[in-house]
Amino acid sequence: GDFRRDTYLSIAPDFTTSQAVFAGSPAGDGVYVSHDRGDTWSRLKADFGATPAPVLAISVSPGFEADDSLIVSVNGRGLFRSVDRGKSFVSIGRQLVEENAAIEYLEYSPDHLNDQSIVAASDERLFLSADKGNSWTEVTRPVRYEDMRDVLVYEGDWARRNGEKFSALTETVTAASGGNVSLRFVGGGIRLLGSQGPGYGSAEVLIDGKAYETISFESGRLLHMQEQFEVRGLDPGPHVIEIHGSGMVAIDAFDVLP
Repeated sequence: GDFRRDTYLSIAPDFTTSQAVFAGSPAGDGVYVSHDRGDTWSRLKADFGATPAPVLAISVSPGFEADDSLIVSVNGRGLFRSVDRGKSFVSIGRQLVEENAAIEYLEYSPDHLNDQSIVAASDERLFLSADKGNSWTEVTRPVRYEDMRDVLVYEGDWARRNGEKFSALTETVTAASGGNVSLRFVGGGIRLLGSQGPGYGSAEVLIDGKAYETISFESGRLLHMQEQFEVRGLDPGPHVIEIHGSGMVAIDAFDVLP
């Protein structure tokens, strides 16, 4: 009865023997542990700051039986590591707080005992630590613009369809010639993902107003999340990509490349 919606859970790798489960409270009242498969809970005596703050993520080391380690992300306070199964915590990776990165995902490397690696992510950024979370390096990755984002400008007769095989569960399609879509972006390249299938059409790709390539969405069988187009090596800075469709065209997402 103490937990609300979006409570973050992490099961200890030695659960069959320890029966330990950790829970981070979104209500700001800290981290709880159960040693009886979740039947009863006790609050850990952890100092995450003077005022309550929601726990955003919690992760237990895959080598928990040997290193007794877990990491907690607290909103606005950063990351805290315990090496004694939650009895005490110390602040780590302060640079993430200084960069205003609210970590909502934490995952130890499966071989953490040897490589000491941990992955952390906020809504927009991905970080990697190779020293148990003490220091972090941002991992450069594409920024995805889903088909339903309002920054994509559609012209013509387009419709949205839903499906588990689409990125973010939707894609936008047109079956009529003259269906165009454009996206203004900043980066050194861009990738288009979409569906292919029998009877699908083609599209002309324009970069900054100049015809670049004609791509086909035709395939012998229905395929989703296919890479339809990619260009790299553009001058760093603002660009516009336009897709001028002819026949059946399915837009799933654009990945802006660094």
